[in-house]
Amino acid sequence: MIKLSTLLCRRSLAVPLVLLFASTPGPAVRAQANDDDDEPAVVAPAQPLYLVNEALFNRMVYGNTSAATTRDRFEQLLTLKLKELDRRCRLTEAQRQRLELAGRGDIKRAFDRIEDRKVNLNRQVTQEEYVKMMQELRPLQLTLSRDPFGDGSLLTKALKAILDDGQAARYDDAERDSNRQRDRARIARVIVLLDTVLALSAGQRQRLSSLLEEEIRSPRILSPYDSQVMLYQMARIPEAKLRPIFDD
Repeated sequence: MIKLSTLLCRRSLAVPLVLLFASTPGPAVRAQANDDDDEPAVVAPAQPLYLVNEALFNRMVYGNTSAATTRDRFEQLLTLKLKELDRRCRLTEAQRQRLELAGRGDIKRAFDRIEDRKVNLNRQVTQEEYVKMMQELRPLQLTLSRDPFGDGSLLTKALKAILDDGQAARYDDAERDSNRQRDRARIARVIVLLDTVLALSAGQRQRLSSLLEEEIRSPRILSPYDSQVMLYQMARIPEAKLRPIFDD
């Protein structure tokens, strides 16, 4: 028969070591009197409680970086964005100032979303609630890893409103050229991936690259899964177009 002390030891070893937050201890085992049996009944331990403070919240959102570092990165991105737009469109000083103001509005909006989620700090949550909180914060994490000045941003909306016809034409030409270069780079990575398995010839790589440029559209947003998305699109190309590129 297993002794109660042995059960207690096993229970204590089973409790995970939790970092970055405080744990509120609770009773692990409770012996209850039994009218029919002198043996104590072992009750499952209560779920541990974790204190979600601001330090833990920031860790959940920013990961290994910090709010200050993320803000600095956004500021640098805005500076580079404005320089690129000025090169493409030859902005006036008034246009540049308006775009800079819109870009800073995008940065503020990103951090305001995070601050809005801090209303329930300094409270205890169960492990299940902690996991749910992590899932709810995932969209914020993704937002911080992307370009804050892309489609739907205040800067992009302001840009469309302030450019004259000549500037808009130059911007569209530059954007199409940039997209083509981005697509070719992604296609090149996919072909390298296929080449490691199929040992393609130089001619096959060139023909496959030309076909993929015509048939597939690369994702608008950069992600670690670009190659998988493009391989999926490649699988939907009619075999009659792919077959002539490969030998038996």
